[in-house]
Amino acid sequence: MRYWFRFLPAASYTFNAKSMASGTFDDGSFAVKKASYYDYAYINGETVKVSKLGSHYEITIDCNTSTGKKITGYFKGPLNYEDHSFTKNQKIKGKQP
Repeated sequence: MRYWFRFLPAASYTFNAKSMASGTFDDGSFAVKKASYYDYAYINGETVKVSKLGSHYEITIDCNTSTGKKITGYFKGPLNYEDHSFTKNQKIKGKQP
């Protein structure tokens, strides 16, 4: 899915894998590096809260995972946006979009 906005709206987002309604998100995963492998899990419930002041964001994660664990997190600062869309002049392995 391609998002055309260059900002993250301040809101409380609730996980809902069956909906793309405003205020929901439908995908999330993470990995934790262990000694010789990565422990992967998918988010399957709860919320992500986003607030914004100027160009700085405050993001609080409070979610459940597919492995039955809770994942929490916090971020405060500016977000970096990367445009991964194709332009008319780009070619990848001889193919154009």
